[in-house]
Amino acid sequence: MSETKTARGLVFVLGLCMASCAQTWTRPGSTAQEFYADKSTCMAQASAGSRPQIAAGNDPVTQGYNQGAAAASAANQDAIREMCMLGKGWRHGGY
Repeated sequence: MSETKTARGLVFVLGLCMASCAQTWTRPGSTAQEFYADKSTCMAQASAGSRPQIAAGNDPVTQGYNQGAAAASAANQDAIREMCMLGKGWRHGGY
């Protein structure tokens, strides 16, 4: 994997993370306790969907795979977490 592709992938993942961190969620009639309970459940679901990395090594193939797995895993976790929250009735309240 070239350094340019890796850099683009990392920028994309960082952008997703920044966007998801800046979101606020709303659900009429819900309490903060309900929000944090749902958020915790969704984060646990998202973590279960992560891709494993292979053993550390200095060869370019191993490093490339691990970087790709980490980037794909982060994007996948964000998508799972968002769909879970939407499924529980939460909506984006703004940024």
